[in-house]
Amino acid sequence: MQPIGLPFGPGAGQTGPGLRMLSANLADRNTALERLSTGLRINRGSDDPAGLIASEGLGAALAALEAETRALERSQAVVDTASGALGEISGLLIEAEGLAVQSANTAGLSDAEREALQVELDSIVRSVDRIIGQASFNDQKLLDGRFVVPAGDQTYAVGDLSSSGFGEVVLDPEVPGGASTRVAFSDLKSGGTASLLENPELAQQVIAAARDTVLYEQAALGNLGRNVLGPRLASIATEIETLSASRSLIRDADVAEEASRLIRANIRTEATLFSLSSQLSNQEQVLDLLG
Repeated sequence: MQPIGLPFGPGAGQTGPGLRMLSANLADRNTALERLSTGLRINRGSDDPAGLIASEGLGAALAALEAETRALERSQAVVDTASGALGEISGLLIEAEGLAVQSANTAGLSDAEREALQVELDSIVRSVDRIIGQASFNDQKLLDGRFVVPAGDQTYAVGDLSSSGFGEVVLDPEVPGGASTRVAFSDLKSGGTASLLENPELAQQVIAAARDTVLYEQAALGNLGRNVLGPRLASIATEIETLSASRSLIRDADVAEEASRLIRANIRTEATLFSLSSQLSNQEQVLDLLG
């Protein structure tokens, strides 16, 4: 579109209204183009001051919800990692329990068979210890009793499954007034007080206590994921959808409306240019006649 020069001389004032109309049409055209290119109805404060304030407030709320979503998703990943480790430990403890039950049937086992069962149990104990020691998230141990899972305004501490207290059984004192004896999961190893060769019945008690601990932790983590993290994530997703729709309604451009506006502005601009061109042509003819 070629720029239009302002006419001077006799009759110049006749084009004034046309130029003002042309300026208004061009401004309307530029506004439509800007909104179509950005997709926004509000591109600056002057477009809609109140709407800008409202949309910025909704944007801040959306940013906060999205940040909380990322934090909760991270917590869910921690829960899934810890639950997976606990599931592996639970499977190993079931095998260990079977070995203890088999070893307790002393009438049908030879010493060599019981020793073989103990070798298997030693392997299981090492595997459980390895899982407990290696289960981590972002280089932080998950099963040593020090990891806390954030869950919105709550926190959940994953239980301590370290060998020192894991599967602990307290035995009554052998004599009145004596000290109680504490037996833990680590005592299932060869030479321990709860090994299959020493006391298969006690081994069963220790393994059962360890399984109870693991089952409790699995249930607690499952509850955290299902009844705390999951519902909150779903609730936030709904809030984000609602706020996004509200913000879009306030700030986003109506493409169909702006396209129609652009077409109208183009038509009016062309008509105004034609009118101005005719007026300028008539003025030139008058000047020629007078000249």
